[in-house]
Amino acid sequence: MRKLALILVFGSVMTFAQVNRFIYEYSFRADSTKTDSLKTEWMYLDVADKGSVYYSKTAFEADSIINESLKKQLASGTRNISMSRQNYASSITYKVEKSYPSYQSLLITEIGNERYKVTEDRTINWKISSEKKRGG
Repeated sequence: MRKLALILVFGSVMTFAQVNRFIYEYSFRADSTKTDSLKTEWMYLDVADKGSVYYSKTAFEADSIINESLKKQLASGTRNISMSRQNYASSITYKVEKSYPSYQSLLITEIGNERYKVTEDRTINWKISSEKKRGG
């Protein structure tokens, strides 16, 4: 009986503490004046109770690889540390964080070595109607 209660408590904690990850294929034009400049990148959308984060899968994986490489270099005692990102270039250099229930959005981007955060506090006022339209 104790084991069953423990399993139920553990299962409910894991259910409520879960983050859902959605993967999107994001297509965009790097240069709006060139019709052949269409680029595609995979994006993550992590949704939790307190907010969501939208960011590049390539940039996330590159950060993980670079962090692991840095740990290995520091553990080896070398004084020449390589932090090259050339092989892991992502076209998307920003991420968007949204907090719930305030719906405050935060755009985080890097230009050069500087990180910028832009806050947007506009709430979306959804108007749901019974009208149906078919997209083209």
